Amino acid sequence: MGSKVKMFKWSKEITPSQVIKLMRAEKDVEKLIAVFDSATAEYANGFLHDQSSFGYMVSRLVSANKFKAAEDLVARMKIENCVVSE
Repeated sequence: MGSKVKMFKWSKEITPSQVIKLMRAEKDVEKLIAVFDSATAEYANGFLHDQSSFGYMVSRLVSANKFKAAEDLVARMKIENCVVSE
């Protein structure tokens, strides 16, 4: 997603459910992108978004009419081998 804003420091270990909780609390879509990106930037060698965090992010991007960003995120899911169930 590309945002370089560092909004906060993550705890020592994070889980997808913690990330989703923070994402749901954020109303501004640009800040939401920063939260999403910072989780993987902070833990580049350990944390991976799962289906629920990716799905929530895609949903919010589509709701904000950010279709290209949503498409890019779906492509990233494939690259990161995120299993998608219907």
